[in-house]
Amino acid sequence: MLLSGYDRVRIINLADRSDRRNEMIGELSRIGLWGRPNVSFSDATRTAGAAPWRSIGEHGCYLSHLRVLSEAAEAEESVLLLEDDCDFTRAATSQQPDVDVLWGGYTLREKHIEGAHCVGFSARAAQRLVPYLTDWLDHPSPPPVDGAYILFLRDNPDLSVHACSPMLAVQRPSDSDIAGAFASGGNPALLPAIRVARAGKRFLKRRLNIQGQGQAAFEALVERLRDA
Repeated sequence: MLLSGYDRVRIINLADRSDRRNEMIGELSRIGLWGRPNVSFSDATRTAGAAPWRSIGEHGCYLSHLRVLSEAAEAEESVLLLEDDCDFTRAATSQQPDVDVLWGGYTLREKHIEGAHCVGFSARAAQRLVPYLTDWLDHPSPPPVDGAYILFLRDNPDLSVHACSPMLAVQRPSDSDIAGAFASGGNPALLPAIRVARAGKRFLKRRLNIQGQGQAAFEALVERLRDA
């Protein structure tokens, strides 16, 4: 399957981050996705507080993913879910397996995964995911959405999953309201230099053939969780 083969492609984006929206339009245009009728932005959720998640951003990200998946599940459609700091690699236009869960970009740790900026779900996976993610809403210590996806795969071993290697997307170095302030040390005069450095980092990441840890490592992580 190509990324264009999903019934719908949704990009999560805060309404006031037009800079990221414009960058994503450029990325989607570069791989031939922008302008297709099944591709659109989905307004990200901004929550009033963090609890029970660790941060406001983690809380809002979880709810934003859940809303996109709920819409796809209701329509009985597959969905490619992208976050607005997603940069595509050269592998993004290559043929990928037709699976229930396609993980396009990620970092594997010993007991968890980081990254849900490019994830594809079949219609049946989306329909199972919605009640699964909803159940975590009342938990006193819910996982971030990428962690919830891994737990979902642990509990649904019949679903097929593919961890792309080389990866299809990396996360773009970009400004945020919080990170920008910390990176500059509170000195606005440093922000132009910081942005130049981020642009250089982005240039390199986009042109590298980014290798993921691969399917075997991904499956091993899921198996460790099943045995825990």
